[in-house]
Amino acid sequence: MGTEDAARDMDVLRAALGEEKLTYTGWSYGTSLGTSYAEQFPKRVRAMVLDGAVDPSLKWSDRVISQAKGFERAVDDYAEYCADVAGDDCPAGTPEGIRTLIDGLYETAQREPLPVDGDEYGLDASMVLTAITMAMYTPEQQWKGLSRALREAGGGDGTKLAALAAGEEPAPGIDDSEEPTEDPGASDGSRHLRCRR
Repeated sequence: MGTEDAARDMDVLRAALGEEKLTYTGWSYGTSLGTSYAEQFPKRVRAMVLDGAVDPSLKWSDRVISQAKGFERAVDDYAEYCADVAGDDCPAGTPEGIRTLIDGLYETAQREPLPVDGDEYGLDASMVLTAITMAMYTPEQQWKGLSRALREAGGGDGTKLAALAAGEEPAPGIDDSEEPTEDPGASDGSRHLRCRR
């Protein structure tokens, strides 16, 4: 099963929902999925937004490297601008302190998962990576919550960081009174709207 098959599955879902045309937003790999859908079913597209397009000329391994570099730049931006977006919630006083905290949490979680309330397995290194990566998609919505989660994880409690990695709503630090927003925990190919409770 590949991207073209997944795009055909999207058309099956469109039809099952009784929609004449598809409205779609895709990020990262989701841009490949959207492009494939539009190529196969051009008359069934109502509107499509493709953000952060994947270069189809790159080999798979080059795409992974390119994406990793993009997320590294985004984490550097988080460290540099955390105080502007998250204010006093920043987990460290300097950009270097934030980078050191993130590196330390990842290394710690590689050796032994951080405790998570109600989860016997805890927060491992891949979950640390997932939480941080997902928060980079929507900085204005996620950086404050990420900052609080990182601060608590730095103190030994991985609960909020695990919730962020799982895409649970509301994300840590998000005010329930805010308007509905896109789910930062959804996979790149399947973004969707989720309303706040």
